[in-house]
Amino acid sequence: MVKSTSRLRILDHDLRTLTQRSGNRCAICKRLLTADSSPPDREVILGDVSHIVAYEPDGPRGDSSLTSRERHKYDNLILLCNTHNRLVDSQPQTYTVEKLHSIKDAHESWVEETLGKRIPYERPQLSYKVDTIYSTLLPLQELPAYIYGVPCSLRVEAEVQAMMTPLRKVRSSMSDELEMAPFLLRGGYLYAFQDLNEPDNPFKPLVPGQSAERYRVGEWWGDPDYMRWYVDLLNRALNKDSVLSSGGKATVASCLC
Repeated sequence: MVKSTSRLRILDHDLRTLTQRSGNRCAICKRLLTADSSPPDREVILGDVSHIVAYEPDGPRGDSSLTSRERHKYDNLILLCNTHNRLVDSQPQTYTVEKLHSIKDAHESWVEETLGKRIPYERPQLSYKVDTIYSTLLPLQELPAYIYGVPCSLRVEAEVQAMMTPLRKVRSSMSDELEMAPFLLRGGYLYAFQDLNEPDNPFKPLVPGQSAERYRVGEWWGDPDYMRWYVDLLNRALNKDSVLSSGGKATVASCLC
């Protein structure tokens, strides 16, 4: 089933910022959040990335003007142990938004002071070179309105291209041309402009039986990382070597869904 809206994921940049500034310790009890391995068992993660303002409006402290994307940003996240993660969500009147922000700020200051003074940043010496850039401007009729994403176990783009079905012909104002199939592999997901729920989409062999998530492009424009992914998809739509198999021509409009 196609979903008109999908829950966005926390970006790796926000997760790394939170865990590094928190020192891998609970912001309340300072407990270390990784237990050592005990062969043959692996290490155990004892912490949770918690929302200060809940992602869902009806969740703990969820009554807020923050957008869905803002609720997933570093500023609204706090690193807690399993016990305190459950506690703060069970006692939202005690652990208010203001109190949790105060706890987080104090904890990150404690981590920095405990680990010593911050190493001063030395700006690298950059060298500049004057070069000439040549470009070709192409007419653009319209932009894709949606992006589709589905879990994908492949990590190499050449493997994805090898499994794709032959591209369909689409009729344009000039001639019959091949549809375009730009895609990205990010965070274990395959993203494309094609409707990945259609039975004859070119990526069908990679995602048999899975329901793709659908995102409005406006959901991506508000976040710098997702915006870069969107621009990458558009750029790939103009690069025939990365989106066409067996040669051929394509138009930007031919990948619209």
